[in-house]
Amino acid sequence: MKTFFKLLFAFSLGLAMAGCAKYDDTELRGKVDNLTSEVNTLKANQQAMQAVIDVWKAGGYVASIDDSVPGQHTITFYGDKGKTVVLFDGKQGEDGKPGADGDAFFKDVTSDENGVTFVKQDDTKIFIPFAKAFKLVIENPEAEVEAGANGEFAYKVENANSTTSVDVFAGGNYAAVVDAEASKIVVTAPTPAVNGSVLAWAQNEEGLFSMRKLSFIVKSDLEIKTKEEEYQAIPAEAGDFVVNVVSNIDIEVEKPTVDWVTVAVTKADYKLTLTLAENTTDKPREATINILRSDNMKQVQSIKIIQLAPVKKVLTVERVWGLYNSTSDVDWFKDIEAGGTKLAATTDRNIAMDDKYIYFAKSSGYPAIIAVDRTAPTDATKSKKLNIDGIAGGTHAISCVRVVKNTDSSVNGGKDILLVSNLKGDYELKVYAYLNGIDAAPTQVLIWQWDNHANASDWRRYGDKFTVTGTWQSGAIWFQGWSDGKAIYFPLKDGVIDKPNEVSHVIDATANAIKDIAVYPGQEAEVLVTSYNKAAFWTNSGTKNDNKWVIWNEGAVMDNLKNSYGYNFFKFNDKKYIAYTLVEDTTHSRLQIMEDSGAFKASLDAKSGLIEFPLQHASDFKTASPAGGGNNGDCTVRVIGDEVFILAMHTDGGLSLFKMYMKAEESSEPK
Repeated sequence: MKTFFKLLFAFSLGLAMAGCAKYDDTELRGKVDNLTSEVNTLKANQQAMQAVIDVWKAGGYVASIDDSVPGQHTITFYGDKGKTVVLFDGKQGEDGKPGADGDAFFKDVTSDENGVTFVKQDDTKIFIPFAKAFKLVIENPEAEVEAGANGEFAYKVENANSTTSVDVFAGGNYAAVVDAEASKIVVTAPTPAVNGSVLAWAQNEEGLFSMRKLSFIVKSDLEIKTKEEEYQAIPAEAGDFVVNVVSNIDIEVEKPTVDWVTVAVTKADYKLTLTLAENTTDKPREATINILRSDNMKQVQSIKIIQLAPVKKVLTVERVWGLYNSTSDVDWFKDIEAGGTKLAATTDRNIAMDDKYIYFAKSSGYPAIIAVDRTAPTDATKSKKLNIDGIAGGTHAISCVRVVKNTDSSVNGGKDILLVSNLKGDYELKVYAYLNGIDAAPTQVLIWQWDNHANASDWRRYGDKFTVTGTWQSGAIWFQGWSDGKAIYFPLKDGVIDKPNEVSHVIDATANAIKDIAVYPGQEAEVLVTSYNKAAFWTNSGTKNDNKWVIWNEGAVMDNLKNSYGYNFFKFNDKKYIAYTLVEDTTHSRLQIMEDSGAFKASLDAKSGLIEFPLQHASDFKTASPAGGGNNGDCTVRVIGDEVFILAMHTDGGLSLFKMYMKAEESSEPK
């Protein structure tokens, strides 16, 4: 035994000594490295092959394949099983590249548009399809709902497999279940209905996942209350038009695509205010207004508006009604009655008019003021006598009525004011105003006696007729002497008629009686004075006589305007006009209307746009009225909205009410 160990030791020592000698093992090491590489490659091929088989068995998919290197296939699988492997065709050579003996696991790998085919050495084939998107698809995932209502939503899962499942989660008091057999999701809305959502998702054991959201909004209940024929026939003029809407949801309006209309929404009561520019074209035009939900800005309704083409209009004057003298008994007075009082022949020397009534001053017999309905002058039930308490004395206790413009809402309820004058034989002038409506007693606003400033015997019969210029807040009251050629005026300021120290005195060189005074608005220097046989403009001389009266000088004489009465200056349709009554003689009279050029005399000279109507007879300027017609007249004008009413009168001959307005050209023939 000892001998054996000695030999073993000697052998080992010999080997050690031999190892200490210089020996080149490069070739040996190379062979070992190659062997190791082959083993590793074999192991990698085994792992790649196993990966292919695992994916194939699991029903997996190929995400991509790269064949850019000859004989080598770089394959990436899809999903959490997904990994990248490299496979080679044929024999594995020493340098790690393919050789052609065919001792690799797969002798061929091919691909087409459907997938990849792996061919084993024994010609067995494994096919793995290319991956397609795993997706839960739900058509129309947004819906309107009502309280407690059910909704069904069909679904499908693209590229599903046997392990695919679908589930849901409902929020906001909604309920939802999945009917897998019918491939639908059933959702129940809460009561009351509120906006909400449901989450639905699909997944499989490969870890593929797809989620969708179902959104629910309360069903809109929106109704257009404005009739369609109204918003499809909007006038051509610029202005606002309101479309009334009833809605259970907040709404907005989409900006119109046209530039001639804008829309504002008043959410308190849901009114759509359409602001339209004027249609200056010769055709109608239309626009679509889209109404949207405020919560998701989706359209819930649209309306089509149509703005009409402009209609050409012409200035038209028509007779509304006329009451005419037909016999010597002046029958037209008998047609008007108020409170048992009939008009008399001397009642119609002057007239006044407001929005509702025509006023006559009854001066003879016993005093009275009669209000006649403008729309029904012969209906006794619509006429009435006014309260005249406090008006007393005088040759003509009630002489003249006028309506003065009032701009103060605290006076007479903001309405215009009726004035009446009282003429007394003992040189005393009084003026009364209905400051609390025409049903209350009037208030005395002026009393003036002649002998304060002139000879007491110089009685001029002031108060028979008067003219008001301006307003109750800033104007003047002008009185003419009935029996001589003199006149006075009283400044009027905030309802106060100034005292005689503010009074001016007009002196006519010819001393003819004055029947009417007309003062051009804002130009008191242009004063037209008319009588039976003369008409002339007067100018202020700026000097006074011994009695402290301002002296006015007679200017231009216009005989063609003698016997003209009731000059009215008014605006209509952006133009100014002058209207008055012209009495040719005791049996012929007419209404004259002309454009105002901006100066009194120049306008009367030019007579631009002159319109004339006979007063006694609607069809003939020259047909005489029966005997008894007076040589006097009056005229008054009232602008109401877009119409002008003109009342013209010839004493004892009759009166007519005319209407001026803009009429469509197609039907502009006068009545």
